[in-house]
Amino acid sequence: MSTYSELKWLGNDEMHLDEIDIKKCGSIYIGSYGGNTEAGADKNEDGAFVLSDSDWKFAMILDAHTSSESAKLVLNYMIKYKEELLSVLNLPIETMFAKVENLILDIFLSKEFVQKSKKVKGETACLICIQREQYVWWLSIGDNLVYLLHPEFAELGQYKLNQRQFYQWVGQVNSLNLTVPCYSTGIRELREGWNYIYLITDGVLECGERPFENSKLIYDVLTKSEDNGKVNIKSNIFNLLNRVNEEKGRDSATTIGWAYYNKNKACRPSR
Repeated sequence: MSTYSELKWLGNDEMHLDEIDIKKCGSIYIGSYGGNTEAGADKNEDGAFVLSDSDWKFAMILDAHTSSESAKLVLNYMIKYKEELLSVLNLPIETMFAKVENLILDIFLSKEFVQKSKKVKGETACLICIQREQYVWWLSIGDNLVYLLHPEFAELGQYKLNQRQFYQWVGQVNSLNLTVPCYSTGIRELREGWNYIYLITDGVLECGERPFENSKLIYDVLTKSEDNGKVNIKSNIFNLLNRVNEEKGRDSATTIGWAYYNKNKACRPSR
């Protein structure tokens, strides 16, 4: 088994009202802003679970409402099945992504989880993202977003890997407990050179004049280089969340981000 770093965070335990907190897990940064109390913020119902290894990255971001019970339930179950998850993450890459999707769905569709989810107060959006080598996979239930930022994508106006899906949750109301479970998933190849992967909750978007609904601004802030030409992910996440604060965002805003340098050639059109 590989050596890895781990972080679990629940906003109900560390609310960070009127302040920006940035934690590090391996090479992954987790930024939290609990909301502006002058605008009425009084709780933080976001959450995160991160595993960082030299070979792969696993990140889960949660945005609950009504209470944090649903986020806590999901976090606890991911911890409960962590060893199974680690085993799958270390499988050969040819089979790993399909296996991890099956495992996560098995967890969320288990009779035990479904019964417990019916008893919690409220629901949570849940986004899971895994990056290994030159590939990134995601599974999303709800309206959290994952961005894959690279100049070649930006030139074509592409920034997000998924689309916000409203009326989808895990919890008391459970989109996975329908006759046909509803969720979004996908796999994407990274481009050559530096790729930046960020997960955000909707508090980043739904603040003030909503500047970050413009994905180009997300790109500009989160890929900004310092004087030495390097991208400082920690600093850029702080700047993103500080703008949310300046916009007097009421909702909690959480961002998870990391970088990966892809040495492999990426797909290009035949000539």
